[in-house]
Amino acid sequence: IIAAAGKGTRSKLSYPKTLYKIKGIPILVRLLKATKHIDSKPIIIANERGKKKIRKVVEDFGFSSHILIQKNQLGMGDAVLQSSRYSDIKNTQNSLLLWGDLPFIKPRTLNKLIDLHVQDKSDFSFPTLISSDPYTLVKRDKDQRVVNLIELKNSPSKIPTKGERDIGVFLYKTGLILDLLEGIKKKEGRMSEIGFLNLVRILFKRGSNVNGYKIARKREALSFNSKNDLLNF
Repeated sequence: IIAAAGKGTRSKLSYPKTLYKIKGIPILVRLLKATKHIDSKPIIIANERGKKKIRKVVEDFGFSSHILIQKNQLGMGDAVLQSSRYSDIKNTQNSLLLWGDLPFIKPRTLNKLIDLHVQDKSDFSFPTLISSDPYTLVKRDKDQRVVNLIELKNSPSKIPTKGERDIGVFLYKTGLILDLLEGIKKKEGRMSEIGFLNLVRILFKRGSNVNGYKIARKREALSFNSKNDLLNF
């Protein structure tokens, strides 16, 4: 699943930011290339306005996809929940989710994540790295178990100068997460925003097996929000 419903507002683009080109190749196409050995026809979550442009780029570069629409911008959890509308999703034991603005994800990192997820019988797994000025923060207990994943821009806590963060790639038990998101949606209301990262805390409290693996590289953590983000790469 590639979450690509971002409109490109912050990056001041007139098209979805996942279509921004780096060395002539759209970020979305880079993601499709990195994941084609895993799924040659992934789900892409788009917004209504960007659907046609995304479909054209996918086809122009010789790829196939299932494009699903997130009608309302109600958070990443809601975007992921749209995948439940794909008829075969419930038959998929695990789902791999990538944010749509990650240009430099490598297949080797995805393969390592899958191997560790299966080996450890994880319910929810994600690559991490130690980063300066982290955008998110992985919280662990004294036994090094992952207990929370905090988006620091929404946190009242002081932002650390260094810490462990995720990179926007997640692997999870499909049924478990979709059922959990649907339950949250029903409880909070159909138009409530759902934060996907909040699932880590909820899963830990439920006793689920959540793992963060320090296998990502600095370059892979780069995401595109403005053209300045990628000037040196």
